[in-house]
Amino acid sequence: MERKLHAGNRFLLNHPFYRDWTDGKLCERDLAVYAAEYLYFVRDILPVAWERLGFGEISEEEREHAALWEAFGKSFNYDPEGHPATGSMKRLKGLFDEFKHDRPSLVGFLYAFEHQQPEISRTKLEGLERWFNVEERGKEYFREHSGNSHEVEILEREMAGMTDGEFVRCRQAFDRTVNALWDLLTDIQRMASEVAA
Repeated sequence: MERKLHAGNRFLLNHPFYRDWTDGKLCERDLAVYAAEYLYFVRDILPVAWERLGFGEISEEEREHAALWEAFGKSFNYDPEGHPATGSMKRLKGLFDEFKHDRPSLVGFLYAFEHQQPEISRTKLEGLERWFNVEERGKEYFREHSGNSHEVEILEREMAGMTDGEFVRCRQAFDRTVNALWDLLTDIQRMASEVAA
């Protein structure tokens, strides 16, 4: 069985919100909503997921990266404390809670995000530099992840060592997480438009 997974047409750069980012159609308010919402994932889920998988060093890196994410959010005057998690973020957290007790599923959960992150980070960074006046500290999260693929390599080694049955669970978790990440961006786009109204 081939150990390859890809988000396909649900690769997040295909989402209208990220296309608008690339095309310069977002405003600072949109990015403030985005930064506040995604903080839950970057700060509260990713470090714990890597720790559950047994990679304490990467978990610590992710905690450091959460501080970089907060610097990005501050560039747009976001209010993380005054921003409740959307239903999609709660569903994403629910998936993590479901998958965290099964190593193959947890690998699929993480891979759904990590395999997209380098290309997405490069594109986001280009958008920030082209369309927004953001201090260097506010761009550092995306600069850090633009060329950072060691998490992907670790997860691909994990998948290579799985039995066929384990990989089926990994792929199922991957597919569900890809859909949840897509739905999260849809919720963020809706929230940003509601704030504007």
